Amino acid sequence: MFERIAETWGISSCQVIFALSLLFGISGCQTTSEERIRFEGDSLMFEGRFFEHRIGLRNSEAANDNEGAVVVVIEGDGRPWAAPGRLSLDPTSPDPLLLHWFDQWPGRAIYVGRPCYFGAKEVSPPEPSVEIKTGFRLTGCDPYWFTLGRYSDPVVQSMVEAIQAGLKTDRPLILIGHSGGGTLAMLLAGRMSQVRGVITLAGNLQVTRWQESHSYTPLYGSLDPASEPVLPAKILQLHLAASRDNVISPDWIEHEAARQHADFLLWEGDHNDTWKQKWPEINALVQDMIERLKSG
Repeated sequence: MFERIAETWGISSCQVIFALSLLFGISGCQTTSEERIRFEGDSLMFEGRFFEHRIGLRNSEAANDNEGAVVVVIEGDGRPWAAPGRLSLDPTSPDPLLLHWFDQWPGRAIYVGRPCYFGAKEVSPPEPSVEIKTGFRLTGCDPYWFTLGRYSDPVVQSMVEAIQAGLKTDRPLILIGHSGGGTLAMLLAGRMSQVRGVITLAGNLQVTRWQESHSYTPLYGSLDPASEPVLPAKILQLHLAASRDNVISPDWIEHEAARQHADFLLWEGDHNDTWKQKWPEINALVQDMIERLKSG
């Protein structure tokens, strides 16, 4: 039936089903992020305080030694909205940027999925600060947690517990995040005693300025790194920006880096594609931070 309608309308059968899902609350014919995206290493689901989290483990055998920091990789916001005013059925990016970096990194690392991403479901979250009216039902995860509440305290707390469950080590951690993953890296760093380094790529470090500049709906219930206390001096920080980034202004990143007394680098490029061409340089920066932590 769906194929016949699709042929008449000149669209795919999946698009037909998606349209019907918006009208009648049905779902189907959606390739899940677990089916679309493959981890090079082991991938397990861990429970945080409020949510499940997909955790990718790389070079886990080497992670049992006592030397060096473990790199914790946090992806950006993905696709919380399919279009302006229309929620995604799955916020997971179809092409996660930092998953590619994670797959090529030769050292010890874990990739931490955010709530509602990679098929993760709710466990026992508190009531959302705002009700998101969808017109259809998303299985297992309230859309508040990947839209307005994407940087909220329950999200951060749950990620802290998932990281601890996935690592089971007291070694120092270096957090690396892109865009909204940089937001969470900064928020996590202030709440985890093991964190000794933070690296952000086009990080959303001034959430309110970003929201106001783009005339987005305020992220009710979310935290803003720019409103948090400055991180302890023992935490090394490096914040990278792209000169032609029209999503996160380099000026916002530089301003927050100055407030944090952190290192700042401006590279030529845009919000996403720049970083894909810079893996060797980013590898060198991460390795340099690991060596600096080793030397005290």
